[in-house]
Amino acid sequence: MDLHYNHRSILKNEVVFDFDDGNIQENYEEVKQKLIQDKISFEAFKNVGSKKGGIRLHTFWKMDNIKSKSLMKKLILKHYAYGKGIDYQLCGKHLIRAEYGLYEKEYGKEIYNELICSNKILNIFGEEEPNMVIQEIIDKYSEYQRQRAIKSYARTSNISVNNEVIDKLLNSKIMVEDCRERILFFLIHQLKNKYEMQELSNMLINWYKYNGGCKLTSGQIRWKVKYHWDRDYTFSPFYLKNLIGDIK
Repeated sequence: MDLHYNHRSILKNEVVFDFDDGNIQENYEEVKQKLIQDKISFEAFKNVGSKKGGIRLHTFWKMDNIKSKSLMKKLILKHYAYGKGIDYQLCGKHLIRAEYGLYEKEYGKEIYNELICSNKILNIFGEEEPNMVIQEIIDKYSEYQRQRAIKSYARTSNISVNNEVIDKLLNSKIMVEDCRERILFFLIHQLKNKYEMQELSNMLINWYKYNGGCKLTSGQIRWKVKYHWDRDYTFSPFYLKNLIGDIK
C-alpha cells in the first residue's frame, strides 16, 4: 500500500475490536482470553500516537452465507466484548487506520504502525482459514433474523384471498422443515394473478423468513417468482393434502 494513504475500509469478513474507552489494557486482556479459549485467531496492536493508548484487535470470520454481516459482526463483538468499551460503529461500512498508513496528527510522515517496525504483518487478505462462528452466536443471529422477519411479516400476515387452503398456508407456522420450498412453489402459482411480481416477491420473502427458512436467499426467491410467472402447473388434491398436513 502507498504510505500516502492512512485509512482503509473494514473488510466484509473482518471484525474489529477497537478498545479506546475505560480500562483499555484490562478490557483487551479479558477479551483476548475469551478469544483464545474459543481458539479464535487474531492480530492486535496499539494505536501509536493515540493519546489514550488505544488497542485494536482484528479477527476474520467465515461469513460467505451470512446475509446481514453487520448484524453478525455486532453479535460477535457483544459475545466477546460486551461492556468492554469497544466501538460498535465498526460493524458497518467504516474506515479505520490503515496498517501501512501514516499517523498524520502527531507523527507527520513517520509510519505510525508498530506492526511494520516489528515486521509483523496483519493478515488482511485471508491467507489463513477464517474463524468459524461458534454455534451460540449463530443461534442468536438466527433468532434476531426471525424476529425481524416476524415484525416485517406482521404487515402482511392475516392475509385473506378468500381461499381456505391458501389463507391457512399464508398465515400458519410451518412445522416441517423440508416443505417450505414446496409451499413457496404452490403459493407463487396461486397468488401471481392477485399481486404484482415485486409485491408478491416481497410478501413471500417475508413469509419464508417468518417460517425460519434459511436455505433460499431473497434473490433466489425473487428468481423463483420471476421464473414461474409465465408458467402454469396443475396441483392435485394429494399435493395439497400433504402440504396441509405439514403445518398447523
